[in-house]
Amino acid sequence: MDYENIRVKPDGDQLTITLNRPQVMNAMSLELWRELHQAILALKENRQVKVVVLRGAGSRAFSAGTDLKSTQDAFLTAVEEVGKTIHGCCRDLMQIPQVVVAVVQGYCFGAALELVLAGDYAIATEDAVFSLPEMNLGLPCMVEAALLVPAVGLSRAREMCYFARQYDAYRAERMGLVNEVVKTENLEERVSQVVKELTDKDATALAVQKDIIYKWLTTDLETAMQYSILAMKLCQGSPAQRAAIKAFLRRKKG
Repeated sequence: MDYENIRVKPDGDQLTITLNRPQVMNAMSLELWRELHQAILALKENRQVKVVVLRGAGSRAFSAGTDLKSTQDAFLTAVEEVGKTIHGCCRDLMQIPQVVVAVVQGYCFGAALELVLAGDYAIATEDAVFSLPEMNLGLPCMVEAALLVPAVGLSRAREMCYFARQYDAYRAERMGLVNEVVKTENLEERVSQVVKELTDKDATALAVQKDIIYKWLTTDLETAMQYSILAMKLCQGSPAQRAAIKAFLRRKKG
């Protein structure tokens, strides 16, 4: 499918989705959100792809956040629709079976940060800057900003939402917004290493683990634990699982 605001590049067992509006620092219009959602939904039944790499075009920004110029009227007349569009996209990103690796260069503001939080692993370059600036625009943080609490804790989530401060990459790593920070010149090599480490895993085990983690976030503790026990049955005794056990035992004997 052809898209105007994103690029989708499949490559064997990985697929790269690029936010492609570099002229406005990849600011996210409603059209971009809708296209992104379509691309994500197409992955739900895709069993070939194990890892999705999510990034922004160019080096200035992963994304400057919601394109307020193009969505201003929508915010005034249909804020609920805007919120539902963003939430639907991020929710399905969390529910697809593939592991999502976000690659952040430059600015990552507002809804773009929420998109990163909805992913599974985040790599940032040293020049990355993170912020939820909504309060400076007279707006509360909403939808996937709710993921801040499990990601960084309640106190930090309050700080980010109330003060709308900017955080450099290393502060973001210490807070738990990203998993690691690398030098720009080492970025592509590191992304390739992380993707290979993931694609070497069994696809079913990765998908089941992601599903279990989603239940940890969205249900009570007892229900989540019971669900994880049942979900194990999807992996236990599979050819891939048996082979992994045999390989592990061989290494242990050696």
